[in-house]
Amino acid sequence: MPKEFLQSSLRPILVNLARTKNLSMPLLQCLACLLELFTNYFDVTLGGKLLEHLKKWLELDKLAQSQKSWKAGEEPKFSAAIIELFCLLPHAASKILDELVTLTIGSSPWPI
Repeated sequence: MPKEFLQSSLRPILVNLARTKNLSMPLLQCLACLLELFTNYFDVTLGGKLLEHLKKWLELDKLAQSQKSWKAGEEPKFSAAIIELFCLLPHAASKILDELVTLTIGSSPWPI
């Protein structure tokens, strides 16, 4: 598949992924399918953006004030869907796994 065609096809999805308020379960599921098909096309910057979204879930009061495409109480589902995407990222993204683990454990409501 020509790289230009792939880029133009993925652009709308990546633009929606840029802002937390645009996140939806269908968007995250679509991204998971794309990552399974085109893993090598994506780079570490996608992992960094996913980490940014996870960090915003730690500030639920600010998140609740923004316009959003999810219902109250669905935040854990979105967090889990984002975390599941990390195993689909290319191998080069493994360098951000330490930050993902630290963020996930640090935000847990249960003592470890």
